[in-house]
Amino acid sequence: ALGTSYAYPDNILDQFIGERNFTLGMALFFALYFPIGNWAASKLYRVIFKAK
Repeated sequence: ALGTSYAYPDNILDQFIGERNFTLGMALFFALYFPIGNWAASKLYRVIFKAK
C-alpha cells in the first residue's frame, strides 16, 4: 500500500454506518453525482435559454 490515506479516529460516519458501508456509499454517491449534475445543468440551460 502507498499509505496515502489516513483513517481519522472517531469518524462519526464510520461509527454509524461502518467502514464497508461508508466506502459503498461514497462510491455510489460519486457514481451518481456527475450524471445527475449534467442532467440538472441541461434542465437549467433549457429554462434559461428556452432551448427545445
